[in-house]
Amino acid sequence: MERATGTMKLLDRYLGIPAVWLLGVSRRKRCLPSSPARIGLFKEACIGDTVLLAGIIKDLRFFFPKAKIVLFAGPTNTGIATMVGADEMVELPVTHPLRCLAEMRKHPVDLLLDFGQWPRINAIYSRLSRAGCVIGFSTPGQFRHYAYDFAVEHQDDRHELENFRALLSPLDAPGTHLPSIQTKRIPPSGLSGKYVVCHPWPGGTLSEVREWPESRWVQLIRRFREMGFSVCITGGRADRVRSESLVDRCGQDGVLNLAGKGDLAVVAGLLACAECVVSVNTGVMHLAAAVGVPTLGLNGPTAEHRWGPVGAHVASVSVPKPHGGYLNLGFEYEGQPRDPMEHIEVDQVWAKVLNLLTEGARPSTPVRSDLRMSALTGTVDASGSGTPK
Repeated sequence: MERATGTMKLLDRYLGIPAVWLLGVSRRKRCLPSSPARIGLFKEACIGDTVLLAGIIKDLRFFFPKAKIVLFAGPTNTGIATMVGADEMVELPVTHPLRCLAEMRKHPVDLLLDFGQWPRINAIYSRLSRAGCVIGFSTPGQFRHYAYDFAVEHQDDRHELENFRALLSPLDAPGTHLPSIQTKRIPPSGLSGKYVVCHPWPGGTLSEVREWPESRWVQLIRRFREMGFSVCITGGRADRVRSESLVDRCGQDGVLNLAGKGDLAVVAGLLACAECVVSVNTGVMHLAAAVGVPTLGLNGPTAEHRWGPVGAHVASVSVPKPHGGYLNLGFEYEGQPRDPMEHIEVDQVWAKVLNLLTEGARPSTPVRSDLRMSALTGTVDASGSGTPK
């Protein structure tokens, strides 16, 4: 459910659970298509999750080369959905149930994979979408699996990319590709020489708990400047004022505020030209890793093994339990520390930065090691075509 409010979450739980149960008991289980002509992927929100689907789309193309892949997205992730390699992207008004369902039914598929982890409404949309067969998650405590023809257990002890790959298991199609996105390289105007990107601002529920203190960003940026790097600060339009304040606190030239400037395609092009990216755990972190730039993720409440950056040139600084690492689906804040990012020191971050800058080609990822080399097949397209995947 797209950035659901508390009321919407309550409705989804107390109305959604009996609704998916009724759908499950009232309709027969359908068979998997042997050669699907149209395969749908349903991810209604979350930029980072949508970036991960770039690997899943590569896997599906390998096993079903003749199939057309349709990605169903919501308003908040359509920008990245156009970049991950699907043949067709359908934007859904996911907060308007009747309109959303009507739009899905205009684009029937032989097979639909629902990548939603907890909302019951997504399972309802999927079941009623006119898809020939639906695969989705059985997530502990969410009771959404009744609506699916095939349900796959969602596990909290593995990276979300591995959970996404598990949805391919009923198809006997093991996932092996890491997310990679090709993009036109777009260096920023106003800076000369090599530069790095700092992305201080997460989004979503209680985003402030995932923010690293600004005073430590200032220290880190000053170290980059001492090494001769210019620094770009990225963020959304809502982060523009705070980013300008951060630039002012740095008190020196060579630091550029790019928050709110350009869409995600422009941001991807900016990231692709950087020497490295340091980001809190958010969608831009996953995007940076997917375009192939050395990426360092700062994980406070976010568990690295669940949501850390994935790629050939990535690293993480994480806060272990009990202070951090407690988020699984993203809403488990109750009763947990609200200051985990305070436990990340500048020296920890700097040590990982230096390692990335000098040994960026060495793989480092929480996804199992036998799949890491597949990331080397993903390259950044410098030709200017801008064609995803």
